[in-house]
Amino acid sequence: MIECGHLAWAPHLNRIIRQDDLDLVGVSTQTLIERAARAGEHEQAAALADYFWTEMNVIGRALYTWIDDIVRYEPAQTGGSTNWPLRDGVMRGVEAFNPGEGDLGAALQAFRSGDPEAGIAAVERMRVRWCAVHDFLVVWIQELLTSLAKKFSEEAVLDSVRRAFENIWRQRYEVWNEMTPLVRLQLSVEGMRGLMRGTGRRVAEGVDEE
Repeated sequence: MIECGHLAWAPHLNRIIRQDDLDLVGVSTQTLIERAARAGEHEQAAALADYFWTEMNVIGRALYTWIDDIVRYEPAQTGGSTNWPLRDGVMRGVEAFNPGEGDLGAALQAFRSGDPEAGIAAVERMRVRWCAVHDFLVVWIQELLTSLAKKFSEEAVLDSVRRAFENIWRQRYEVWNEMTPLVRLQLSVEGMRGLMRGTGRRVAEGVDEE
């Protein structure tokens, strides 16, 4: 992934993220890709498409880990084996599917060959595939948490969420106190964009400074 007008290296995170100001940070990365491609900024469109896949994939990895944590919760409480046969079946298949990876390759090739509309179409397919898998994982998580609450208690749900925090979010935010307020905002909104929220799944988060 290369830096471009929107992407820059974040030293504390040791990776590239979008470092836009308040007026742009909540805008979907897909929207920025389309603007760049149609303006003839093909390298920037390619860099943003690569980052867009990473943005969604980061959230996907978190959801996979969360499911794993929830499923292991019950046997851990009852002294049973925490080995999960489905890990080598359904979950491995879903993870290996890498939704959108082929579309990303097609988008990058199209942008670099000067075909912006083909690249834009490939990015849209990439988003739709990720949305389908994302929503399937979220529904699965909600059903698993409901099952925990019925078998144990509402407190078990809280306990499970705390475990997920340790395995997912603590690492993501461990250098929080070393970041500037703006980088904290950029990292937080990155997570919201990766969840593909909002009208048309285009985020459009409003960010106001007070």
